[in-house]
Amino acid sequence: MSYFIEIEEHEDGDLFITIPEEVIETLEWEPETLLSWNIKGDGIIIQRLNNESGYEQVE
Repeated sequence: MSYFIEIEEHEDGDLFITIPEEVIETLEWEPETLLSWNIKGDGIIIQRLNNESGYEQVE
């Protein structure tokens, strides 16, 4: 599954992306799902972490 998503910017300058609802539903992600991301060339690979209990969410 591949999508093109625009990078958006908050008023404070922080960048973010909005993951399409179709992707969230297809992958059965919940609001508390932990994700990792890696830059590959001009793209970003987003993956769900396999063992959520071993990670602490940082805000």
